[in-house]
Amino acid sequence: MNSFKNNKEWITRYPKAYSLVRNIFATSFLTVRVILWTPFYLDYLVTACMLVYSGGTILARSIMCLFIAASLLLTFLQYWWAMKIVSALTGPRRPDKKGN
Repeated sequence: MNSFKNNKEWITRYPKAYSLVRNIFATSFLTVRVILWTPFYLDYLVTACMLVYSGGTILARSIMCLFIAASLLLTFLQYWWAMKIVSALTGPRRPDKKGN
């Protein structure tokens, strides 16, 4: 995807390849980072919260809370990108510079 984004002329020169790469990227991103990640993350979140609740030193609890906060931030970022990808796939195509 980045190769096409960095070389805009490739998009107009190879539209079928761009479409194929775009669809493969979207499918793999949504599969790995949303469908497969969500159950894994929920299990992680429950385990991490139990560790925070179960005790330990204040330092250990603080570190686990930081892990939870960072993982929530990164997970919401993944979902935000997923929404952008889905809207790009389902929304109207923007015309290129030639008006096509």
